[in-house]
Amino acid sequence: MLHHRWQKSSFSAHGDACLYLAPLSSEAIGLHESNCPDVILTPTPDKIRRLISRIRFGFVTRP
Repeated sequence: MLHHRWQKSSFSAHGDACLYLAPLSSEAIGLHESNCPDVILTPTPDKIRRLISRIRFGFVTRP
């Protein structure tokens, strides 16, 4: 895994189901799960903002 300043999401549960975020550049934010640390998604900050907004307003729910 690359050496970035990963921060655990405050919404992550305890245990193996944690989501981590790190700024990779001005155009990408890294996301990875604690159980798959070598798989890193790199959405843009705008897409992360839209996702968080949708979660906050209840448009995204847990399966």
